[in-house]
Amino acid sequence: MILFSLLTFYNIRRISRRILPIFNNRRSVDGIRFRRYDYQIMRMLICQVVVYFISTILHPTNTLYRSLTIVSKDSPVKSSSRQAIEDFITYLTWSFLIYLNSCSAFYINFCVSQIFRSPFYRLINYLLSWLQHDQEGQRLFVQNNRRISVEMRSLQRQQY
Repeated sequence: MILFSLLTFYNIRRISRRILPIFNNRRSVDGIRFRRYDYQIMRMLICQVVVYFISTILHPTNTLYRSLTIVSKDSPVKSSSRQAIEDFITYLTWSFLIYLNSCSAFYINFCVSQIFRSPFYRLINYLLSWLQHDQEGQRLFVQNNRRISVEMRSLQRQQY
């Protein structure tokens, strides 16, 4: 992941150093937007690399610590509180942080980049409007169904 991040960073810097002729104002605006997107992509990559590094470096560190502090016959026995703390840290490094790295890309991209956030907001608004439209149809059906059941009860009462 670090290798691909460095290659992407190098490629973006190489592209930004190219000299492009400006034919009209539109091309210059597109060039500025392209640099802004590149900047946001670099921020996303840097954040992902940092989160990846933090979430994976603790696993070998904890493994090394546990192997160095194994209780042998000559060493003192670990207290129950120390054992509980070590077990908790082992749980965090082996179970939690390893899986956190897998799902962190979405949250990092959402928090860091406007490029990712804007289409996501549009998707959520579209889905909410679609659900609201569908619920209005269901609400109308429920209201009509209640009206029919109330009318049926009044007819049944009139028959008796």
